[in-house]
Amino acid sequence: MLSYLLTSFLLISVTQQQQQATERSCSQGDLGYLCDNFQVCTTFDLIDQETYDTLCAARRNPAEDQTTEYQLPTTSTTRQPVEETTDSSTRDARTPPPATTDEYKDVTDVFTSDTGIITIPYTTDNRVMTVSDYSTRDKYTLDGSAESDFTFPPTTQSGDSNEQFFGVAPKIIIPPVNTTVAPGGTAGFNCKSTGAPTPQTTITKREETTPLNRDAFPRPISNVISETTIRQEMDNIVKSNEGWYTCMACNPLGCEKADAYLRVLDLCKDVQCPEPLVCVGDYENLTHQCECPDFCDQRELTTPDFVCSNYCETKFNRCQMLNDACQEMKMGVEVAYEGYCERTYQPTFDPAQSTSENRFDLESGEQLTLRAVFGGSPQPTVAWYREGEEERVLGTGEVLQITVDSEDSGVYYAVGTNCMNNNVRAVEVEVNVAPLPTSPPLLTTTPFGGPDNLELESELARSTCQVFGDAKFITYDQNSFNFVGQCDYVLAMDCERARWFVYGRLTACGFDGSGSCLESVTLYFDSEIVEVQRGWLVNHFGTKVSPKNTPNQLIPIGETGDLSVYFDGSILTVEAILSRNQITETRTDISSLKILWDGYLSVEIQSPFNTMTCGACGDNDGDATNDFVTRRSGIVDSPTAFLESWKIDRYGRCEDAEEPRTAQEICGDEYEDKVQECQEVFENPMFSACGAHHDSSPFLEKCVYDECMGQMGVEELPPKCMAASAYAMRCGNKFWMSNDPNDFRVNNAMAGWEELVGCPDAEEKYQPILDTGCPQPDA
Repeated sequence: MLSYLLTSFLLISVTQQQQQATERSCSQGDLGYLCDNFQVCTTFDLIDQETYDTLCAARRNPAEDQTTEYQLPTTSTTRQPVEETTDSSTRDARTPPPATTDEYKDVTDVFTSDTGIITIPYTTDNRVMTVSDYSTRDKYTLDGSAESDFTFPPTTQSGDSNEQFFGVAPKIIIPPVNTTVAPGGTAGFNCKSTGAPTPQTTITKREETTPLNRDAFPRPISNVISETTIRQEMDNIVKSNEGWYTCMACNPLGCEKADAYLRVLDLCKDVQCPEPLVCVGDYENLTHQCECPDFCDQRELTTPDFVCSNYCETKFNRCQMLNDACQEMKMGVEVAYEGYCERTYQPTFDPAQSTSENRFDLESGEQLTLRAVFGGSPQPTVAWYREGEEERVLGTGEVLQITVDSEDSGVYYAVGTNCMNNNVRAVEVEVNVAPLPTSPPLLTTTPFGGPDNLELESELARSTCQVFGDAKFITYDQNSFNFVGQCDYVLAMDCERARWFVYGRLTACGFDGSGSCLESVTLYFDSEIVEVQRGWLVNHFGTKVSPKNTPNQLIPIGETGDLSVYFDGSILTVEAILSRNQITETRTDISSLKILWDGYLSVEIQSPFNTMTCGACGDNDGDATNDFVTRRSGIVDSPTAFLESWKIDRYGRCEDAEEPRTAQEICGDEYEDKVQECQEVFENPMFSACGAHHDSSPFLEKCVYDECMGQMGVEELPPKCMAASAYAMRCGNKFWMSNDPNDFRVNNAMAGWEELVGCPDAEEKYQPILDTGCPQPDA
């Protein structure tokens, strides 16, 4: 019984394979094959009775009954090329001449693409390719690596070699090829196909390719094979254009496909060529090279306009000067003056008009001014350097003026140059700058607080700078900007006497390493160093002080009595007394520096109103337009470049800051919802009253930004509430409008704002903020 079942199963399997092979033969056969095997092929709906009666009847002749019908293939076997003969005696004038037939001896005559698409090579003899060409060429196995279960059916009937056939299935003879193109470039695919009738050919993305409706084609009435070539071209290529593309050629007898891949690749990405060379990608060989650009067009190149370059060479015009300099790798070429070059004189140094001192002893924050005057023809240019850093130009021109710190000690000198290779070194000056205290030690992170109720009698006016959230800066002169960098930065410093400095450490806001949030703030005051960390922990020369254990008590720091800390339960205040001026027996004016730290990521730095400062908080001169003064005394427009110049990175371990994104870019589709959510927080009555003196828009913008970023990582301290708490800190502390000690604003009625908007109050925030810092001992 088991043997019977096994035999039955094998018979069924063989039968199914035979049927599949038969259906493939019928579907790939031409009209002659379908007519000869009508009874079999009609079972697959590939030819009906009407077609047979109309088209096949014309093919039959009296001798047909003596011919032998072709047998359909059974299972897959390798077929060898067959010989074909043509009887010239039976050919009439309408029959095409016999085609020359080449016997294919191995599978190298078959083109197989990487995608598995198989096409037949096309002959280049200048004639129309007929069915006999294809019928002969198709008589071999399509895959030489293994036996194939498909072979092309015979196309002629023995004894009737002159018979004309109707229709040939499409063949793609020139498939599209893989292409690599740069973003913004132009890419194209070519595809050439043949068939009878002419195939309808398309090139589309592979996933968008759909077979054409073969029933919509007219019935083939000719055996003459024609060609069609199409090109699909795309401009302004972007990354989304990358992928597989399919050429599909269809006619009534079938369809054929060939695939090619479009790769979008910027070969010049991250390639830095020395100026003026530019990177040029070779997309044929997938390489790049630095080449000279086209500085001007042909007309400009041939227009006479003689110039003398700073290499003291006369050139036909500026275009020729730039082209020649680039080819000869003469970097930094410029037009020294119009016309022919005059006689050249070596640069000469003029000591009478230049700095005569050979040594300067300065303190951090002071200005260094040096002058060097040179003569010569052409007039020399002047560049300033420091020994050991010759690759970096400190400044150009006869005068060098910089604000120094301890990193700027060294020997400075000027170089006067003309003709690019004629130079003279002069004005060698040794500069010694009193060292700054060392950068604060690497510490951990923490959270946040509330208003400052600490008031000192007869205190002089102070300016306020604030840093909060991820990270928003508001300078002393009320200039606000965002910043994305992670390092130590000079937040503010005394630029008159260099008596105090405030450093801030910005680290990642969340667990994914992104964002910039304050982790600690360090004050250098006279000989004291005090660092406030998250969780309101104080680090004084390595000794940890926990003000949380003695709230509402003044804690002296150091031996002079001029430095102290005070914790009111939500805000930690560090105060440094800068001067005491006794006005009367009962009145003493106190000038002080205050740092108000919420324990998490928000700080206010209040410095004397009339003290010139520098650093991230600006210059404190009442003019917001000149805040962005860099460390080297140059003014820039970019907040990022400005704050990067105040980075403290002695060992080069910090990465460059990023340009910040807007809240709209961060939020995307959530932007409007987050704006409404934050407005509900800031439109409470207590904040509205404060709005008359303090603009809430920087805090509202930071609320939206931080809500969308979601970087803070402390569930009990929502970003919107932290932004609101920073605004409450600003409203609840004294804010001087002028240098008049009595001209200040303060809103003492801020208690309870959290309950109005559903944010945690000082008691609810206490433990979450404490947990963000280092463990602290209890009292």
